[in-house]
Amino acid sequence: MNIKVSAKGSRIAAGLILTLLVGLVTTATVLPIWSLNHGYTEKISSMQARLEILRRSAAIGVALESQFQRLKLRQASDIRYLKSPSEALAAAELQRVVKKISVREKGQVLSTQIVTAKQEQGFTRVTLRVRMKGSLESLVAVFYALETGNPYLFLDDVSLRGRAVVRRRSAAIKKAGASRQRLLDAEFSLSAYIRSSAV
Repeated sequence: MNIKVSAKGSRIAAGLILTLLVGLVTTATVLPIWSLNHGYTEKISSMQARLEILRRSAAIGVALESQFQRLKLRQASDIRYLKSPSEALAAAELQRVVKKISVREKGQVLSTQIVTAKQEQGFTRVTLRVRMKGSLESLVAVFYALETGNPYLFLDDVSLRGRAVVRRRSAAIKKAGASRQRLLDAEFSLSAYIRSSAV
């Protein structure tokens, strides 16, 4: 079957075929590139949005850094609590405080016993059971120094027992005989607090 096409019709057909081929080639090459480009554009915009969020977070972090450093410094210099981070070290620190004050106030620590620590509202309570002896004046001075100093210390379950001790004084008093001075045995619980790690 022979179809005769005029020159004008063959040019139109050739133009249509050429347009169809150009369209197919364009679709085959440009469409995947456009699709890939569109995917990259979405990724870029998503990453830019995330970057903006991170920039805002970093700006907030920088603003809060100085407040955090002040809070850390304030917490480190807080004299109300024992400085030691663990219960064992805090108990040793508490023992040093008791011995230092008792020596300064002329009392004598006979023994200290560490009591099991307790958790109380975000803080750890470290307690010692203390036995000491001294004159009434020295024990009052020790108790006062313990309860009014830093770190904050708390005395509980105080018991006092008296005993008479004979002491010889100077030669002038020797003539009058030996003098009697009253010594007291004291037992008490002494507590202080350390911060728990979460606080």
